[in-house]
Amino acid sequence: PTVPVDSPLPLPPAGSHERSRERAGSHEQNAILEEVIQEEAIQLPPGTQVSFLFSKIGFRVEINHVIIFQFEQPAPIFQQPQLVPPPQLQFGGGGGGGQWCFTGDSIVELMDGTTKRMDQLNKKDWVLAVSNNQLEYVPVEFWLHRIPSQEAEFNEFEMEDGKTIKITDKHYIFKGDCSRVGTGPIELNTLPQDAVFADQVHAGDCLYTLAEDKEMHEVRVVRADKVTQTGIYAPMTSSGRIVVNGVHASCHNILQEHTSGHAFF
Repeated sequence: PTVPVDSPLPLPPAGSHERSRERAGSHEQNAILEEVIQEEAIQLPPGTQVSFLFSKIGFRVEINHVIIFQFEQPAPIFQQPQLVPPPQLQFGGGGGGGQWCFTGDSIVELMDGTTKRMDQLNKKDWVLAVSNNQLEYVPVEFWLHRIPSQEAEFNEFEMEDGKTIKITDKHYIFKGDCSRVGTGPIELNTLPQDAVFADQVHAGDCLYTLAEDKEMHEVRVVRADKVTQTGIYAPMTSSGRIVVNGVHASCHNILQEHTSGHAFF
């Protein structure tokens, strides 16, 4: 509303300010206006027009169309939630993107002496592995990876005894120093405890294979190639080790910490 003023506004008597507040009750805006006028001791000449403009978010006071006081509630700020896509797992070779997997056609030996392909292996099957410094059959506890449709790049190693194994770059395998090549069976308690990435194995290096005498031998790698196949499989045994295609390998992916890595699973 617009209110003409013909004479100066008298200051309210002492104490009237508090009584006005009580009368206002929940009308906090009126109390603020009254307090401003009293504290400033505004004296308005005759003919002055005072406008009180109210809105849903506040109000303002104008004298002769000049704003002398304004109050507005800040508008709420709504932010659109940002959708973060899940991380994409990569199963490849170079660039550090590979994961720890065998191919589906990899072979393991079961407790009854028969063999089974990796893509046919079941949880709780008992497979041949090095455990407690001896060859034992240990159960498959769970799968780190088991994706039949996933295409991946593998390292294929062929040893001088004719055995081969295919594993991705970041799968771990036990690499020897070639000091015991051709010296006969190796005591299992002397096998290395630390595994290396498969991409750190090259032709001329040595791995450990199981011979027909059921003894472990250090054998030289004569060929190292890259192959692409579909299907990735990574079983975890109770010992963290497994014999695949007759080659002593690891189930783990913890860098250089095969002996303690199993505690993380």
